[in-house]
Amino acid sequence: MAKKIPDQLVYGNLATAYTNSVQALPRRLDAVACALAVFVDKKGGRAMPIPADDPYTYWNETNRRGMGDVSHKHAAQAAGLGILGENSLLITPQYGNRVDLVSMTTDLDLEPGPVVEDALCPQKCRFVWMPTRVAL
Repeated sequence: MAKKIPDQLVYGNLATAYTNSVQALPRRLDAVACALAVFVDKKGGRAMPIPADDPYTYWNETNRRGMGDVSHKHAAQAAGLGILGENSLLITPQYGNRVDLVSMTTDLDLEPGPVVEDALCPQKCRFVWMPTRVAL
């Protein structure tokens, strides 16, 4: 699952707004994943929400990088939400790489969306990219 990161957080120059959103979005995604897991439980399935960010199963203090239980971007690509770009971020047809991700495992038999095969990353791709066909 993905939530779009507001464009002005990237283009704007308010560090406080950016920091607040970067901290708030994963918590909102976690809440959505937990609510969906409860819904699946009530329907007789089993579901496990996977945290969008921390806590990590592994943390490298030197590089300040962590590893969780699931790679959300690889799961999102397998589910048909987008492709992995040269910047190692998930790039979606709708929002470029301006998405924050969360995952949930389930025993329900779900059909993935069609795999994205378009070359979404333009030549000389930059870390922040927005598709031109999305209206702001």
